[in-house]
Amino acid sequence: MKKHLRNWLGLFCFALLACLWGAAPLQAAGNTVLVLPFQVTAGPEMPNAARDVPQIIGTEMQQRGLSVIPMDKARSLLSSRGGSIDMAAARELGKKAGADLVLFGSFTQNGEGFALQSLLVPVNEGQARPANFDRPSLLSLNECAAAMAGQASGMRWLFHKSYFFLSLLSLYCRS
Repeated sequence: MKKHLRNWLGLFCFALLACLWGAAPLQAAGNTVLVLPFQVTAGPEMPNAARDVPQIIGTEMQQRGLSVIPMDKARSLLSSRGGSIDMAAARELGKKAGADLVLFGSFTQNGEGFALQSLLVPVNEGQARPANFDRPSLLSLNECAAAMAGQASGMRWLFHKSYFFLSLLSLYCRS
């Protein structure tokens, strides 16, 4: 009985430590994002959409504390790969860039509005998450970029909290 109580108390202490550790902002690792150039279909109202859309998203991610691979490097990586991008290719390019997450997708202008389909892909492991938007006004682009940045930041947060907790749990179980 005392052994079980000691085990549960130890597990509780490790869980509490993991929660306290996870409450601190993460800056050291897991915060680098590769934002690849989007496939763009836009009208004359947005002649630089191919450049501007990923730049707006990258700026929002930086404001959330994420480090974004420079766009010239992202363009270079994408052009060296050629062809279309899928999850496997995104992970490959993310590894080459030293990123933890990769964002890629498409942007289509529909008159005054737009459709934005994108995928946030963890480079090493984990499930990709779609971030899709259909808005009646081009003015909503910043709002959508902020939502994607929040989702990327949340993926980083969950990955590191769970990784830290599982590491502590495995150390505890070994003793």
